[in-house]
Amino acid sequence: MQPDNRQYRINADIARRRAAAKRRKIRQRRRRIALAVFAGLTVAIITCLVVIFRFRNNIKSSITVEAGDAIPSVEAFIGTPSDSIRCVTDISGIDTTVPGDYPVVFRSGILSKTATLQIRDTIPPVAVSKDVRLALGSQAGVADFIETLEDKTAVEASYITAPDFNTAGSQQVQIQLVDRGGNKVTLTANLEIFDDDQPPVIEGTKDINVYVGETATYRNGVTVTDNKDQNPKLKIDSSAVNLDVPGVYQVVYTATDAAGNESSVTINVTVQERPENYEDVLKLNQKADELLEKLKVKDMPEVEKAFTIFRWVRKNIPWYGGRIQNHDSVVQALKGLAGNTGDCYTCAVTCQVLMERAGFDVKFMERKNTLGLHYWLMVKVEGNWYHMDPSPIYLHQFVCFLGTDEQLKWFSKEMRPGYYDHDYSQYPATPDTPLATAEYKNGDYTLVHGGQNEEAN
Repeated sequence: MQPDNRQYRINADIARRRAAAKRRKIRQRRRRIALAVFAGLTVAIITCLVVIFRFRNNIKSSITVEAGDAIPSVEAFIGTPSDSIRCVTDISGIDTTVPGDYPVVFRSGILSKTATLQIRDTIPPVAVSKDVRLALGSQAGVADFIETLEDKTAVEASYITAPDFNTAGSQQVQIQLVDRGGNKVTLTANLEIFDDDQPPVIEGTKDINVYVGETATYRNGVTVTDNKDQNPKLKIDSSAVNLDVPGVYQVVYTATDAAGNESSVTINVTVQERPENYEDVLKLNQKADELLEKLKVKDMPEVEKAFTIFRWVRKNIPWYGGRIQNHDSVVQALKGLAGNTGDCYTCAVTCQVLMERAGFDVKFMERKNTLGLHYWLMVKVEGNWYHMDPSPIYLHQFVCFLGTDEQLKWFSKEMRPGYYDHDYSQYPATPDTPLATAEYKNGDYTLVHGGQNEEAN
């Protein structure tokens, strides 16, 4: 039995060896599989890390722009262009005038990265101060001391030391400007406080005559001045006027200065029914306006403007020695503007329409005595009334341009008895001395104003 036992042990050992070898093979195969899996996973992880690194490294973490500049393009955030990278943030809606940090999200597949658009305000405001002049007791805001202000962001202005508006005199005002970036600028201005109890003066107002359906211009030629306030306010109340209904209406002009002083002037607006010759009136006004445009009187001082019209009438309406019977003012004025022959009536009505269209107040004058009829005008120039006779007669004796009552009385007594006779009490009195005169010499007229001759062109 001993040999069999030995053989048994031998066989058992062989079996064990075979089983061990088999187990080793299995373990080796498993190890190889594990190594292969590990290697695959490692490659995949490394590949993913490379993709992530490249994506994130390709997107800039931040871009800084100055406040107020244009928004950078999406491409500015991306280093190397790639079709797979897209921006999911609408950066067009970002307000670059508001400093701050704004997130901008980029994606590529499942990957994403948030970059930052940094808006910074590093430039201080650029401003110019403005001196202010106020009436005692008036108030001014900080903005009133700033002439110009430029900055890409919102700017807050405040007094460094609050001004004293209740003490007359001059004082220095300091203003601090701070923009959204915290940049600061200090402005210095002068504040003058004056005491004022005199109201503004309104000049140039006059009664207005219009026909039904026409428009009325209330502001033309009206000026307001004040002894202290350089910019007094003018309010025109024409609410009572109905241009579609004939009648006499009132318009009130009210001027107010910075101290609250107030003055007012009331004029009458007369709305008349349209006459039968209304179309001729429109034609006359159009012809007069065209001539005034040609004479370029719009921006002339009042004396020069009046002289230019006076000279044109005297030189361009041939004198008719007899007496024209048709005293239709529109017909005669149209003839005068056309340069047709006329008498004193033609000259007077032609000059009247030109003066009125040029903005002057005019009164039509008529002599009634044994000498017969004669016509001339009174015109208001620089606030006073004067006589103007546009008829080209008695040239070497007296040229009646802005003449005074005393001059007319002298001429009517010493030169041509009764020539300018009229009831002086019914008309506004003129100053004692003429504002200007005109001389006739060598077939033309010269304006004498301020003691110097001004040759007509």
